[in-house]
Amino acid sequence: MEWTDSCRPVFKSYNLLTAPCIYIYEIAKFVKSNFSIFEPKNNNKKRKVTHYQLQLPVPKIELFRRSCVYMAPLIYNSIPNFITDLPYGKFCKVLKKWLVSQSFYSLAEFLKKGSCQSYHYRNVL
Repeated sequence: MEWTDSCRPVFKSYNLLTAPCIYIYEIAKFVKSNFSIFEPKNNNKKRKVTHYQLQLPVPKIELFRRSCVYMAPLIYNSIPNFITDLPYGKFCKVLKKWLVSQSFYSLAEFLKKGSCQSYHYRNVL
């Protein structure tokens, strides 16, 4: 492997999470296990809500946007619905497998890809 080569294939082949993926994984596990402390987004337009989006807190200063309290709902909302709808035990396993398969190098990359949610569940489950 040359020093200019991407490490993504290595992360995938050894089932390793990148540093941003570890952060995403731990924050998502925290939100899933403490779901009651977060405020759900009001979905008045839908009759039946099958996937819960979380309300983002209103930031008063820019520093708050970088905190875990602000990032937790943002990260959770960016995870594909087929993962967030799973029970906690399976959620953790499938999320980790999905994060390994994606190998995000930054949080911005995750948020961009997570917002489109175009990943097929068959590749993970």
